[in-house]
Amino acid sequence: AYPWLEGYNDNKDEFYLLVLIAALGGILLANANHLASLFLGIELISLPLFGLVGYAFRQKRSLEASIKYTILSAAASSFLLFGMALVYAQSGDLSFVALGKNLGDGMLNEPLLLAGFGLMIVGLGFKLSLVPFHLWTPDVYQGAPAPVSTFLATASKIAIFGVVMRLFLYAPVGDSEAIRVVLAIIAFASIIFGNLMALSQTNIKRLLGYSSISHLGYLLVALIALQTGEMSMEAVGVYLVGYLFSSLGAFGVVSLMSSPYRGPDADSLFSYRGLFWHRPILAAVMTVMMLSLAGIPMTLGFIGKFYV
Repeated sequence: AYPWLEGYNDNKDEFYLLVLIAALGGILLANANHLASLFLGIELISLPLFGLVGYAFRQKRSLEASIKYTILSAAASSFLLFGMALVYAQSGDLSFVALGKNLGDGMLNEPLLLAGFGLMIVGLGFKLSLVPFHLWTPDVYQGAPAPVSTFLATASKIAIFGVVMRLFLYAPVGDSEAIRVVLAIIAFASIIFGNLMALSQTNIKRLLGYSSISHLGYLLVALIALQTGEMSMEAVGVYLVGYLFSSLGAFGVVSLMSSPYRGPDADSLFSYRGLFWHRPILAAVMTVMMLSLAGIPMTLGFIGKFYV
């Protein structure tokens, strides 16, 4: 974010404070073993992002992205909280370990519990940009400052996916046929829709937004396979690392090419025409990162997709 902030003429201090608060939310999520701490961690990440997305407030599309993200994120949090309430009403506990013990007693097919987990899937699906809860993703990625789009695509999603993975490991939610089918449909739709929509984009931030939708679909497939014992934790970790570095590299190049008061971010594909001739290192990094995101052999992205 430093090169972007160098060209930002307004107050820069709040940016670092908001990023630190969001990072605290990610740390809380990384250590969460209770649905209450899961919710608090997600909100600690989401609330600072309301301000970060609209940080370039002199640009209309940044404010529009902030309003859209705020409203839809609040709705998703409501679904998540209501789902947790239904789970607590049926199981009497919110701890991951206790939920695992209760679900092992044949309680998973109870209608109230299924409804609770269904509402939680809606809330978490929004946070992870899974189809059909992805509608905010391309617009917010395009409107947000490039460094904030980087944070949205990497740190926030990986932290949330990590705690969801822990929940699935402790509480065998995937043992329910209904939940497994719903997750499989969401994963399939995310992979197909994300890749197809990315093909028609001329804005690189929207392209990377749709790419993140498809990548989270692949991770959801890995999560289902992990739940059924068909995939190891290490394989999921390889995919996560590949996605993290590829997205960081691609968005990092966009950030280095952008400045808040030189107009909108350098997010048009035409902005990168001839990049090799005047900034060859950035061109090489962008090429490798995009090849990795596409899963081309000899890249880390290919290894992750191969395991999935």
